[in-house]
Amino acid sequence: HPFYPVDQGFDEEYTTNKNPKYPKNDYKGLDTFADKAIDFMRRNKDEPFFVYLAHLAPHYPFEAPEELTAAYAAKIRPGLNHSMPIYAATMELIDRNLGKVLAALDELGLSDNTIVIFTSDNGGRVAHVDYRPPTSNAPLRWGKHTLYEGGVRVPLIVRWPGKVAPNSTSDTPTINFDFLPTFVEIAGGDPSKMPNELDGQSILPLLLGEQGDKDRVLFWYYPHYQIGPAWGAHTLPSICRPAATIRKGDYKLMEWLEDEKAVELYNLAEDIGEKTNMAPFMPEKVAELRAELAKWKQRTNAPDVYPDPDYTPAKFGQAKPVPKTAAKK
Repeated sequence: HPFYPVDQGFDEEYTTNKNPKYPKNDYKGLDTFADKAIDFMRRNKDEPFFVYLAHLAPHYPFEAPEELTAAYAAKIRPGLNHSMPIYAATMELIDRNLGKVLAALDELGLSDNTIVIFTSDNGGRVAHVDYRPPTSNAPLRWGKHTLYEGGVRVPLIVRWPGKVAPNSTSDTPTINFDFLPTFVEIAGGDPSKMPNELDGQSILPLLLGEQGDKDRVLFWYYPHYQIGPAWGAHTLPSICRPAATIRKGDYKLMEWLEDEKAVELYNLAEDIGEKTNMAPFMPEKVAELRAELAKWKQRTNAPDVYPDPDYTPAKFGQAKPVPKTAAKK
């Protein structure tokens, strides 16, 4: 497969596709992945190394020990944003294994000379599972499968002793595309001399405490729907549909690709929950951002969205109604 790690420059790999079975009670391979990462670090502790540790968890279907899930079930009370015990238990397992990796760095004497980056590929899923949302991204709006902040704003925590000041923060927008040029610059290379045009830019200056470009322009493109046999009509709102987004400074514009006239504009500095669509009140800002978004789509040859002439409801799974008994839970 052209996208396996060893076909992308990695020397070693351990993937779920090739290793689908884990030891008993190793929930989604959390222990296995952490142990493999630690083993690699032990074998390469005397040389510079790069470890990419991407857990499958938390991902549906959720898995966790019964006793840990029960402990979180006992914590449920009215008014909580989060109310799925097995999801919370899964998060604790991730935390435990991250701690195990950090402890191994301490044991190997590598903590002061290792950059650790913790991040995610998308926000938490809030579409219903078993008739309730697995998690909450509040105060952000919605989550995975959407371009609202709950879907695209993710954690970015960096530990680099002697370089990144402890407890420091930055409000300059970044995107995961930035990791490649950042790592190249940290390793002593020049990202501008790489053979192909990069989508990201090095954030090394930000890590070292310098002021960043808060007006930097970022783009997201989601040209498809999120629906299928595993999704019922009750789980999927209309916002999980093709859209393109541009953020410039504090302003973020969303363009629904099915209808070119449908746009939403938010001032994230004043409205992080994206509750007030400013598009009807700021036509000049809408025109400015849409023009930049159009140029980006043309430059990147972004695929158009068009009706599927062969579409039938059965093709992607017929949505099922919510059982009355389940709806009352």
